[in-house]
Amino acid sequence: MSDYKHMRRFNLMIPKTVSGVDTDILRPIESWSDKEAYKAAAKQLANKFVDNFKRYEDGVPREVITEGGPNLEF
Repeated sequence: MSDYKHMRRFNLMIPKTVSGVDTDILRPIESWSDKEAYKAAAKQLANKFVDNFKRYEDGVPREVITEGGPNLEF
């Protein structure tokens, strides 16, 4: 079992290591030469997740959205 790192923007737990996988692949920001461009793209993607999920909000408990969805706070 691997240790995990919390990916704050998407509220995901990402393994720090996976047998046979380059560790840079497990941290998407490391595969981008322009880190600021990555951050902007990640924020844009997180916003798309939030916008897309709005159609399901009525049938889902609020804590599922607030605790399980992307974090747009930073």
